[in-house]
This record gives sequence, structure tokens and C-alpha cells, in this order.
Amino acid sequence: LTGRDLGREIFANIGEVARFVLPGDATSGPIPNVGAVFTVKDPAKSEALWNQLLSIPAMVGADSAKTPQEITIAGRTGREYQLPDVPPLVIVRAGEGAILAGTKGAVTAAAEHSAITEDEAFRGLLGRITPNSSKAVLVHVGRALAIAHGMAKGNEAQELGKLKTLLSELTISVVTDEQPTQFSVHVDATGLPNVPSIVKAVAGHKASPHPGGKDRVETAAIQEK
Repeated sequence: LTGRDLGREIFANIGEVARFVLPGDATSGPIPNVGAVFTVKDPAKSEALWNQLLSIPAMVGADSAKTPQEITIAGRTGREYQLPDVPPLVIVRAGEGAILAGTKGAVTAAAEHSAITEDEAFRGLLGRITPNSSKAVLVHVGRALAIAHGMAKGNEAQELGKLKTLLSELTISVVTDEQPTQFSVHVDATGLPNVPSIVKAVAGHKASPHPGGKDRVETAAIQEK
């Protein structure tokens, strides 16, 4: 295993990479599941290279590193690696020209063909991606905040809980399109929050409980506007 092998893999063998983050599950708890789908020219070569690379910590006796274990996910055989200070990492070959890698929950979702194209929340943003698109980042803000909320504590958890409610339907995409004579960046958003309702909620929270009080009058004026 040399630097040349890694260079060939990154610059010559890998065609596309789709990285994704999913909420935690019964196995991972509040920690999110992280995964990636690689399309490659030679899946057997990629599988052999990454299996060899990820076996090194166990070979050199690193703390908490264990010998790779055979694993089957959605009828596909792969390997699970326990590396120091990180959740177990799974690598599975998925049919022709694809490698799945990541936490067990993420790889299971990808192996069972859970596709973003079937997610109604992202349907309005996927149309922005064209054959000329080079890079794309799509984020469901409400779900991302839900993941962060599950890991937070105290006042931070309370604030994230409020944001999660207000931005529950917000999705954002940033896409770069690259052509021989043109480079463009597109930013889109769907499910924008109802700003007037947020203002009213904040204003109502600050209102005085006494009828006719100054705060109550100012709140009424804000709501009227």
C-alpha cells in the first residue's frame, strides 16, 4: 500500500461521491449516521484497497481497534471495522460500480435503496441539478436541527428545540454548474418559515399581562402591521 495506490484511487478510479448524514437510530443513539456512496470504475480494486487501508490500525495494535469482521447488510456481504474513538465503520459493495461506506445505519439505508429522489421534501430542489452540475449540497434544516437537538443539553437544547419547530420545513441547496466557458452557483430554498407568525409569537411572548400596559399596546401595533 503506497501513496501511488491512493492517488490512483482518488484521481483515476473514483467517479462520483455522494455523502450524506441521517438521524441516529437504536444502535447509534443520538449520534448521527454518516455515510457515502462511491461510484468507481473498478469496484474490486476499491474494495481491496480500502479494506487493506482500514485493517492497518488493528494490525499495528492500536487501542480499541479490532480485527475486521464479516457482515451482511440487505443481502450484501462486507466488512465492519472498529477504529479508535469512532463508531464502527462498514464497507459493502453495492452492485455494479458502487461502494457503500459509513456507519452501519447509513450503509443499511443506502443498501436498501433509500434514495433522496424519493424524498418529497427535496423534490423541489433536485430539479436544479443538471448534467453540468459538478457539486451539490442539499440540507433539510429542520432535520439537521433535530439531529443537533438530540445531542444538545440544557439551554442549548431548548433553543435548538424552538428553532427546529420554526424551521421544520426549510430545505436549502447550493449547486455549482461548470461548463467550458461558464461557471455558476445557484442557491435555492423551499419551505421558508412564516415570518409574520414568528414575529407575532415573539411579540406575544414579550407582551405585558396587564390590559392597557405599554408592552401590550406596542405588541398590538406590531401585530397590526
